Amino acid sequence: MRIGILQSNPIIAAVDKNLAWIESKILETLKRNRGVELFVSPELGLIGYPARDLLSQKTLIQKETYALERLIALSAELKIGIIVGHTETRKEFVGRAFYNSASLYDCGTLIGRIRKHRIPSYDIFEEERFFEKWPEGRQAALQFRGHSVSLAICEDGWESIQAFGFRDIRSYPKQTPGATEQDRADLYINISASPYSLLKRSTREDLFCAQAQRAGRPLIYANSAGAQDDLLFDGASFAVSAEGKLVAQAALFDEDVLLLDWDPSSKQVNFIDKAHSPKTFDPWKELSLSLKKGLKDFIHKCQAERIVLGLSGGIDSALAALLAVQALGAENVLGVSLPSALTSDLSKKLAQDLAKNLKIESRELSIESSVSENQKLLGIPASGLPYENLQSRCRGLVLMGIANVEKRFLLATCNKSEIALGYSTLYGDMAGALCPLGDLYKTEVYGLCHYLDPHSKIIPRETLTRAPTAELAPGQKDADALPNYEVLDGFLYEIIENQGETIFKEDVWN
Repeated sequence: MRIGILQSNPIIAAVDKNLAWIESKILETLKRNRGVELFVSPELGLIGYPARDLLSQKTLIQKETYALERLIALSAELKIGIIVGHTETRKEFVGRAFYNSASLYDCGTLIGRIRKHRIPSYDIFEEERFFEKWPEGRQAALQFRGHSVSLAICEDGWESIQAFGFRDIRSYPKQTPGATEQDRADLYINISASPYSLLKRSTREDLFCAQAQRAGRPLIYANSAGAQDDLLFDGASFAVSAEGKLVAQAALFDEDVLLLDWDPSSKQVNFIDKAHSPKTFDPWKELSLSLKKGLKDFIHKCQAERIVLGLSGGIDSALAALLAVQALGAENVLGVSLPSALTSDLSKKLAQDLAKNLKIESRELSIESSVSENQKLLGIPASGLPYENLQSRCRGLVLMGIANVEKRFLLATCNKSEIALGYSTLYGDMAGALCPLGDLYKTEVYGLCHYLDPHSKIIPRETLTRAPTAELAPGQKDADALPNYEVLDGFLYEIIENQGETIFKEDVWN
């Protein structure tokens, strides 16, 4: 049996566009591969994930219903099976308004429907606000053309979830092969909208490989791809053999159609296209791809093209500019140098050299007079924190003005280390529609610069080697106020990512 995984990159609430993509990919695939019998789309693939409070709009739910009816008709017209994730309005007046559901249609007929029973409400998830939990143990395997298919939605297939760190781990019982009708199925399919985080993909693959091996059946995982505002979905849908080996993998971060041949008698599943053979990604490559995809999708899904950012001559704005050019093209990026009375000639030169190397439009606009006028107006002395912040906010004012006048999106250029310690200025260098480095520690900023530009052909070498400085006070260096970043980031990682798992004793929390 030939199966097509429709790894989509939906736009939240753009049901018509999302449906059009699914339809076009089904038709294109069948034109090249007439033998495809079953297509599988990700969790809530028509309406997009997470739709959040948009789910309260009746017109949106109606659009999804019409789109579902169109897919049912397409299933009948083309004589194919389609698995689609969708909302399901509950008839009961008690509890949440919807189920998070998935339906299997074959030749226009509803074969069966399952509903998600592990409704996540932690980290970025808030499904409990909208979706009712389906009682565990009430799912049944679905019959499709003589074979039983066990269908699950995202978290229903996980056995352990680490939400925030070592203090918040949700563990679910492991299923015993053969214990239920679902466990005795010929094929396991999990449809998902699983947000990306570094190293999560390998954890996910290991989890499902172990499940497939334990159950002795193949497993197919269909995930969403692309960015939705501040979330990123890594795609990388895959197939696992009955022996627990990863045998096929879709594109990372991008929409894709993964074609698979499944032989129920031998319990084998294989890819059709060599491009879908399993891959190992360098962590730095994966990180750079994720940031560029997040930036590109955010701008384009907001129906924009052009961005502006400040160029300080420092490492953060250099990396942000490089990522923007690689994601959006040099013609869509404007870099603006905004020197004050304290800005060194070296900083101005490094900003100019970077813009020249990137082949982007650049400008130099002095903020010296603006700082002076506002200093007098507000009675701010020419030293101290208010004066330092004033310079940064004058820069933010100019950049936002350019963004408004020229219909560009402003990128903020601060990093996670600075944000965590408040070492960035609100309404200053924090101003922007998107902060592409906002989840990168300072040491990761350096590491990614070396990965993307190993020979310093784009980012000037002095930008990489000079001591980090905001240049908001005479002779100012980051090291005057902060520990060395190699030391600082180690502590920040343990506190933020692991809640101090290795630097605090567990009994502190008891």
